Amino acid sequence: TCGGLDINTDFQVLLADGSVMENVYAAGLDCSGVLYSEKKPYVTYGGVDQGFAFTSGRLAGANAAAAVMG
Repeated sequence: TCGGLDINTDFQVLLADGSVMENVYAAGLDCSGVLYSEKKPYVTYGGVDQGFAFTSGRLAGANAAAAVMG
């Protein structure tokens, strides 16, 4: 799903109506659409997904762990 999943700032996957899909988080290339748009790319150099994968993976994991721990 290269960039295909829409997420919120907690990296929770959003449904088509904008509501949160409970207990489902996305990171890396699956939600990298936040880096690009059909009008102007946010970034224009190769390899940017690597940094986003590490950063978003850590943040999504922390949010998921916090949700489980209550």
